[in-house]
Amino acid sequence: MPLQDLIKEIEKIGDKKLKDLEKKFAEDLQAMEKQYKAKREEAVKVIEKKAEEATGRVKARAEMLANTERRKNILSKKREILDSVFVDTLSRLAKSPDYKKYLEALIKQATTYSEEGEIIPAKGKKAVTEDVISKTEYKIAEEGQFHGGFILKTGKVEYDFTFDSVIEKKLRDELETKVANILF
Repeated sequence: MPLQDLIKEIEKIGDKKLKDLEKKFAEDLQAMEKQYKAKREEAVKVIEKKAEEATGRVKARAEMLANTERRKNILSKKREILDSVFVDTLSRLAKSPDYKKYLEALIKQATTYSEEGEIIPAKGKKAVTEDVISKTEYKIAEEGQFHGGFILKTGKVEYDFTFDSVIEKKLRDELETKVANILF
């Protein structure tokens, strides 16, 4: 076999091996690209899922905060309505034709604390208060800044029998629930 034939045979074998290597390289490259594409798609899905979950959490939190704010505003408005009902009630009690009877009941209650002292009447109610205490040992003082009732002052101690105080301290909790049930 001449040298030329041998060189051609070596070139032929080399070309075949080169083509096989190129083919193998192309196949490996294609497999790596396919694998990379699959991993990238999986990573994108994971990121999208996490983003969706995060968005859901943010939405849920925003809804919760909005609901909390809405409830807070509703409670604030209810409180305003209830406060106006109590202010209106105090005003009506002070203007009631039965004001004198209310004072008499409060004076009777005041005598359990002390049968003498100064009575501070509500603004504009000095005359009717003087009339009610005329048969007692109480003395009338200057008017106070409240809706109705009085303050009994005995020495350094003051007893609050104002409508404001009686309604606020003794009846408001009980009445507030009833009024809220009626209004709302």
